Amino acid sequence: MVENKKQLYQRTSYLLRVLHLTIRHWSKIHEKEIILFLLCFFSYGYFFHGGGANQNATYDQIRSIVEYGELSINRFVYNTADLSVYKGHFFSNKGPGLAFLGVPIRLVLFKSKEVFLHFMMEDTYFLLVCHLISWLTVSFISAILCVVLFRFISRLTQCTTTALVGTMGYAFGTTAFAYSTIFYAHQIAAAFSFIPFYIVFVLNDKKTNSFSSLFLSGLLAGYSVITEYPCIFVWLILFLYILFLFSDKKKYIFLFLAGSSIPAIILLSYNYLCYGNPLLFSYFSHFVSNADIQSGLRGTAKTISLPSIVILYKITFDPYRGIFFYCPFLLTFFPGIYFFLRKEGASKEFLLFITIVIYYFVFNASYRYWYGGLSLGPRHLVATLPFMVLLSSFFIKQYPKISICGVLVSFFSMLMAVSVTPETP
Repeated sequence: MVENKKQLYQRTSYLLRVLHLTIRHWSKIHEKEIILFLLCFFSYGYFFHGGGANQNATYDQIRSIVEYGELSINRFVYNTADLSVYKGHFFSNKGPGLAFLGVPIRLVLFKSKEVFLHFMMEDTYFLLVCHLISWLTVSFISAILCVVLFRFISRLTQCTTTALVGTMGYAFGTTAFAYSTIFYAHQIAAAFSFIPFYIVFVLNDKKTNSFSSLFLSGLLAGYSVITEYPCIFVWLILFLYILFLFSDKKKYIFLFLAGSSIPAIILLSYNYLCYGNPLLFSYFSHFVSNADIQSGLRGTAKTISLPSIVILYKITFDPYRGIFFYCPFLLTFFPGIYFFLRKEGASKEFLLFITIVIYYFVFNASYRYWYGGLSLGPRHLVATLPFMVLLSSFFIKQYPKISICGVLVSFFSMLMAVSVTPETP
């Protein structure tokens, strides 16, 4: 018995040493990425902007699921105006993706509620819960997105300095900074749309077989759709990209679709449980906005029209919501296109990324609520920002000093907004 215990102790000690050496070796290799992640994660987590109509709709649904086992938010209907209504029941009018990400965190905090109440008032506990959910979902995934963007630019340009400048510009010099500190779904959609492209790009670049990579890319891209429905177009572009790259590898295509099918099943099940029809989305049901009740698919369809030149100007250069007014760093996008084409030519990746950028600008210019309610800049463009920065990368490499100046100006602009509130009228 003593001998067995001794052997067990020796094996355990050996495994722990191996694990320690492995982690230490991995940390040295990825030191830059780890530092970048921690910088972004804790910087975003420092800020907390409380609730609002948009955030509360999701917070309320998380609380209903965890505490009452209900998808409806009938108990909290007073707390938000962002509602969908079906047969007398009220639901969040958002895609359910962000709420589902927050449920496990809320469950842990709910089970340990009594512990927290020994140290704080209940109101403080609820504020802490909201902050932690926002930080451990939106801020956490945003920080991962920054690391992926850094690696993508580094691999594309073969220049770490360019990757660092571009990533810092994105992380702290665009509205991504603001929306990484607030419980909106846009940064989740941006991350889960962008990261699959990097996975597929690396897979194709290395010419290696990786079934799990294709499954993961499908899972993430599919989840972006159930988080923000306009991401369906980005999913389609990614699917066409995979079809083109791996037309002779049917297993790859199947694995991507298999990964995407999981979020699709989740969404269809959610729609059925809430609205009695898998194809009836929250946007297609009756929804309430500032006491103005609009009905059904017809009312939703009326919010989309032909693109407007006036709105396009307002979401680009106008002081009210213009993305380039708020984030001068993003002006590198325009010369960036030229330098990207000069370096890479009209590659498949360039055509994909520029198509996605154009799609979001056209969509936003066609949308009745282009201003996004209370928001900093055009929030419906947030998902396209990493693609814009990626397309700027060769200009940043050619003119790093000009790019750094743009980053600094944009950083102070964003810092002023984040220090107060990103929800501007």
